Amino acid sequence: MLKNKFMRWLLLLPAAFAAAFVAQRLTKLISAWQMGHGMLGTLLIELGSGAMLGAVFVLAGVAMAPSHRRQVAMALFTIVAIVFGITVFTALLFEGELWVYANGAAMLVGALVVAYPRISASGASRRV
Repeated sequence: MLKNKFMRWLLLLPAAFAAAFVAQRLTKLISAWQMGHGMLGTLLIELGSGAMLGAVFVLAGVAMAPSHRRQVAMALFTIVAIVFGITVFTALLFEGELWVYANGAAMLVGALVVAYPRISASGASRRV
């Protein structure tokens, strides 16, 4: 039992990164196949893939955690927020394209949509 919990904690972050990467790639592949590559199509592909990356990152990490899921959701959302900040700063510094900002913002929103209900529901049950 202890070994199983230890392995889940050990593999939490790598599993979350891997699941998010696969989900983003599949979303981009399916979206590009369906929509083509106009300006609006590219924007929608970036928004969808970014949101999927953030959402699956938090969702996979919370699912992998053996306990303390509220704290894991907060920590994983914080990681996404830090990555978002680094992405925007780097894009501003090197005059990045619109797609970088769109993807980063969608990633943050996707992570928030998944993390917020887990954080608020866990906190509400403690107050009652």
